[in-house]
Amino acid sequence: YDHDRGYSIIRELYFEDGGATVRRLLREGGEDMHPLTEWVISPPYVKDHDAAQVWKLISYTAIWNLLDYPGAVFPTGLFADPSIDVYQEPLCPMSAADKQNISLYDAAVFTGAPVSLQTISRRFNDGLVLAAQDVIERIIKS
Repeated sequence: YDHDRGYSIIRELYFEDGGATVRRLLREGGEDMHPLTEWVISPPYVKDHDAAQVWKLISYTAIWNLLDYPGAVFPTGLFADPSIDVYQEPLCPMSAADKQNISLYDAAVFTGAPVSLQTISRRFNDGLVLAAQDVIERIIKS
């Protein structure tokens, strides 16, 4: 529910200086900025905050922290293989950001990329998250 709003808050919190540090480090390193990086650190979601503005923002820096949901990310030991990982287009993207993410998929680019999974649960179910992770890992390894 309202994931776009949460992601907008997260982007603002991740780049409190409006992306200035990322831009400076790329410039100093002589590196070009990738289009996705430019999109992530650009207005309207990212702006240069002074200290007072930062204090007004909530202090969470990830969507699940924002929702106060426990989560765990873990590697599966599997790798992307376009011969079996067939992309199925969704009926309708859930948002403009979802449409953008879908447009980035290219099976050839992701060939051999490690596959990780994430388990999430509602508040106060940290043990459930870890138990689910354990079950999923045992299934994958069997």
